[in-house]
Amino acid sequence: MEQELKEGILVLTLTGHLLVTQANTAVMGAVLPNIEAGNKKVLFNLKGVNYVDSAGLGTLLSASSKIKNAGGVLVICSLSDQVAKLLKTTKVESVFRIQPDEAAALAYLKTV
Repeated sequence: MEQELKEGILVLTLTGHLLVTQANTAVMGAVLPNIEAGNKKVLFNLKGVNYVDSAGLGTLLSASSKIKNAGGVLVICSLSDQVAKLLKTTKVESVFRIQPDEAAALAYLKTV
């Protein structure tokens, strides 16, 4: 996972498999201190994520909930076919603001 602040937007670029505990620990370990510091616009770039299991989906949902409860907004972008299908199959795609790529996601986040 890479973490970067771009114009006040926390960008987390995730890679590999988004699974169980290691994903939750890493993702929440990056998200929570940033929202506490006032960085409440968060982008998860999933371009390098090729597999998400149910626990990984739980991590995304948990992060979304924490960010929204803090008055922030989460956008996810660059979904693989597998991840897009998982979100649709589990009927949670409407929970997330989804953009096709990082440029579109950053542009969207600058307007909210």
